[in-house]
Amino acid sequence: MAKILITEDDSEFCDILAKFLKSYFHEVDTAHDAGSANELLRSFDYDLLILDLNLPDGSGQQVLRQLRDRGSKLLVLVLTGRHEIKDKTQLFETGADDYLTKPADLREVQLRVQALLRRKSFFQADQLKVGRIIVDLAQHQVEIDGQIIDLSRKEFQLLELFVRHPNVLLPPEFIFEHVWATESESNLDVVRTTVKRLRQKIDPEGNTLETIYGSGYVFKI
Repeated sequence: MAKILITEDDSEFCDILAKFLKSYFHEVDTAHDAGSANELLRSFDYDLLILDLNLPDGSGQQVLRQLRDRGSKLLVLVLTGRHEIKDKTQLFETGADDYLTKPADLREVQLRVQALLRRKSFFQADQLKVGRIIVDLAQHQVEIDGQIIDLSRKEFQLLELFVRHPNVLLPPEFIFEHVWATESESNLDVVRTTVKRLRQKIDPEGNTLETIYGSGYVFKI
């Protein structure tokens, strides 16, 4: 059971979603505007925030930014009506853990919530295990079926980024900002070439690391 805050200006959908999540034994609070959400976030410890971007008294993205500025590591699932890749990239850069495009199916919301909550406990360890792959963050080492895989520093950072965002479409701009942000001489071409090298080493059959042409990459688990 998790403690969840839903911030959504559509009160009818908010109530339906809250009731649905409660059926999975979660404790759920609701807010319909940014002010109420901020007050609840300061008063209670939540495991996850479901956040609509369009709020009557401000932007949900501003709520998210303020949350991260306070140093909060609260899991945030954003609900957005925006479909542009650049908008989704901006959400990740602001600090979202995942997003769903509205209208959102209740079952899909619950599955995303479940996946995020699994990641919360998963990422507290020094090792990240996804299927046959073990990423040792302390030793900077990767194993597949017990065999150590030789990765460059950037390949390791790229794999860690994918593992931390499973089943999420990551645009190349987002990947570049997180792996090559301090290297002014690099450009987006380096994302494509490094993904290609990483795939050859960990997923030569292409079953895990999928390219969505024109959009980005998905690490499937």
